[in-house]
Amino acid sequence: MDYTGEINGKEHDRWESILVPVWQMMINGKKVRSVVVPYEPPAEQTEIEETDATYDMKRVEQLNAFVITLGELLGEEFKPVR
Repeated sequence: MDYTGEINGKEHDRWESILVPVWQMMINGKKVRSVVVPYEPPAEQTEIEETDATYDMKRVEQLNAFVITLGELLGEEFKPVR
């Protein structure tokens, strides 16, 4: 994987390092496969995430990072989700 944390000279080194290499392979016409991994988070974690609004905001922040990064990979400007 050669992802450097930057796209078009802009830093993208948060959660993008997980998805950008996969998106780049897809853009380049490569086959991308997935594997189902059986995982169930601990009940305590689920309860905290379902009752604490800061986790909702974190998910929106992650989504916006992904949307903006994908736009930059495709050479388009995607607006953040509100």
